[in-house]
Parts: sequence; structure tokens; C-alpha cells
Amino acid sequence: MKKFLKAAAVTVIAAVVGGSSLGLGLAAGLNIGRHPMFASAPSPTEEYAEEQAPFLFTEQEVETLPLEVRVSDITGVIRTLANSVVSINIDMRGMDRFAQPIYMPGSGSGIIFASDDDRVYIATNNHVVENAYRISISLDDENEIEAVFVGGDRDADLAVLSVARSDLDGKEYTLAVFGNSDELLVGDEVVAIGNPMGAGQTATRGIISAVNRQITIDGRTLNVLQTDAAINPGNSGGALANIHGEVIGINTAKAIAAHIEGMGYALPSNEAQIILEQLLIDGTTPRPHMGIIPRHVDENQRDLFSLPAVGVLVTGVAPGSAAEEAGLEEGDLIVGFNELVIETIPDLAEALADSEVGQTVVITLYRRGIQLMTIDVTLGDANAG
Repeated sequence: MKKFLKAAAVTVIAAVVGGSSLGLGLAAGLNIGRHPMFASAPSPTEEYAEEQAPFLFTEQEVETLPLEVRVSDITGVIRTLANSVVSINIDMRGMDRFAQPIYMPGSGSGIIFASDDDRVYIATNNHVVENAYRISISLDDENEIEAVFVGGDRDADLAVLSVARSDLDGKEYTLAVFGNSDELLVGDEVVAIGNPMGAGQTATRGIISAVNRQITIDGRTLNVLQTDAAINPGNSGGALANIHGEVIGINTAKAIAAHIEGMGYALPSNEAQIILEQLLIDGTTPRPHMGIIPRHVDENQRDLFSLPAVGVLVTGVAPGSAAEEAGLEEGDLIVGFNELVIETIPDLAEALADSEVGQTVVITLYRRGIQLMTIDVTLGDANAG
């Protein structure tokens, strides 16, 4: 992020559909040749109304494999987390080209991270389960256990599921231990564990390729770890572990192109833990939100269309959103957010992330390509309702 008249560089990788030389794919997969029968599970949209006692990772000790029994080798890492990483299977509703409903199976991964007297809780990516109407998990890749959606955060791409503790009677499981992702260095060895292609639990090995990378998917900017450990469809929500068997990342995406190899991404554990705790307690996290569909205008497009500046073009305004209430219009070119210059979608996303729900911010924009103006916008909550 930068102040007016100061420059800053932000790496952007756009998620695209077809025809691109560079894309970024979410690592959720369709099940191929394997789709178990599902018990009926509550819809992800069902309100999570149970009162939860405050949860902190620092206070979670039960059923966690003690650090002193861990082995600092790859087989030891896999053994440590084998009973903490689960396979997730879902049924999704969709529409065919004739607007008729269709039903598709999907798969992902999850990490057991908390429990109470009645429920066991699983962390995963929000994109794995956000369109699901039935969810189940498996500890052994054979027996399916009904799961309930507790809450999700679309912008952070994290969600929490729960299963009845009684349904796990007789099954071996342990709570994963989360490590300190801030201590990671490029070159540190890591292991990715998950459920690629719905085929069951597997592990791949690699290193940390980069830290504090920013990627943009569907208008969301995520701060991630980069790794060359293979992350494939279905690995989403699974564990990226350090050599001590601690979860230091939650696998979420990979770069996809014919000339790209070994560029996978994981959400850092230190950031994920904060959001998971809040989802577990409240079922949601407040996210400042304007309600626009953004498009980046770069220097080439600025010159081609004779626009006054680079920035973020508003290509749509959500009905009832903060943007609509403030008077933003399709075609507005956003170039400022309070005292900050906005040149890219990550610029805008970072400015929003540093704001609060209910805060009034000053948006500087060009209207109809000529009129420079400011509009006060009172930010809404992306996760409300």
C-alpha cells in the first residue's frame, strides 16, 4: 500500500477461466470414480446458533499428540498428522445450460483442530464447502461421517465444520498442533497432506519457496506461503506441515499453466488461527465491504481508452450494498481510498482490510472519465447475513 505520490509493488496473480497463459486454480476437486453415499447434512447457509465457549489455540491441549514423541523426518511428520487430516466429500447444486438443476460431487481436505464435550471441529477452505448442500468427512477414506457447516469467511477463504464426537467413537483422531508461520524461511522443508482428486490421503514433499506472497483470486487478495510441494485439486483445506509435524499453512491454491511447475500456495498458520477461532465462536468474521465488482485498469488500458488514470474500474454495484447506498456507479474509476492511492485491486483490498465495518471512508474517483470527485462510503460487512 502507498500514500499519494509514493510507489509500491504488489504481486498479482489473476484467477481466470480459459484462454489465459497464466491462471491460478483453487485446489478443490471433483471426485472421479469415487463418490460415497451421504447422510443428510444441514445446509451451509443454516444459522449456527449454538453458544460456544471462547476458544484459544493456546488453551487447546486435549487429544493433541505431545511434541516430545515426534520424529524429525518425513515419515514422522506424516505419522504425526495422519489422524489429524481428514478427507472432505461434498454434494454441490448447479445449473445446466437449460437452467435445470444438476448435482455434482466434490472433494477437499480438512484439519481437526479443536473439540469440546459434544463436537469435534475441522478447518478447511471456504471455497471447498461454500456451495455444498451435503458435507461429510472421512478419517479412513472409507467410512463417511456427517458434517455440519459452522461458519466461513469468503475473503480469508477459511471455514469451520463440525462432527458429533459420538460419531468418532472407536476411530483414531488427534488435534493438529499449529506452528509459527512467522518463523519460516525460504528453503525450509515442508510436507503437504490432503485428499487430492478425492482419492484418499496422500503426502507430497517440498520446500518453502517464498513467504508473504500476495495472490488475487476472484477479486480476493490473500497473503500466502509459496511452496513447490505438489498441491492438486482436492488438497484444498489440507495441512502444510513443517519438519516437526506442526501445521504452518492451510493449502489453498496453485498456479496453473503449461509452462508452470511447482507453484502452490497455503494460508499461513498465524493468520489462519485468528480467523478460525472467531469462526468457531461466532460462526462468522466481520469483513469491511463496499459491494462492487472491480476490474483493474492498467497503463495500456488507460492509454487505449484515453482514461485519466490507472485504478480500479467499477463494473458492477451490488444491490443494497454500501457502494449503492453511497451512490457509486458502474463505470466509476476508483483512484483513492482516504489518503491512499489506489492503482490495483490488491491496493483496494489492502485498504479495505485495514478498515472496519461501519467506518466511513472517502473514495476518490473519476466519473465518466472526466469528473474527479469524492464520495463518502460507510463500509458494510461482507459476511453479514
